[in-house]
Amino acid sequence: VAGGRVMRALAVSRAIGDRDFKRCELTKDAGLPFTDSLVVPNPEVRVVRVQEGDELLLACDGLWDVMSPEDAFRQLEKNEASTSPQRAIDQLARMAEVELSSGDNITAVYVRLQ
Repeated sequence: VAGGRVMRALAVSRAIGDRDFKRCELTKDAGLPFTDSLVVPNPEVRVVRVQEGDELLLACDGLWDVMSPEDAFRQLEKNEASTSPQRAIDQLARMAEVELSSGDNITAVYVRLQ
């Protein structure tokens, strides 16, 4: 991993199962099993306790490449995510694309637990 990317190309968040970064080896039955991969299909899973009022922001590298989690949550608060979550997340994505010049697609989901 260099510059937050596998082989300077694949975002770490996409490293699970990306075919282009796995070596192919032909077998007798003409199948294409993948071996000796640069990436693995085993995600790191963490279990955490949550409570009412906690917030969750799931986003792709199009957002995280240009904004820290702290800045993203500050922006969501400024955009009044608690009263208008869809508008707030739309503004966050627009900010990443236009103001911060993200060169990637941007997908983001905001959840406030109730």
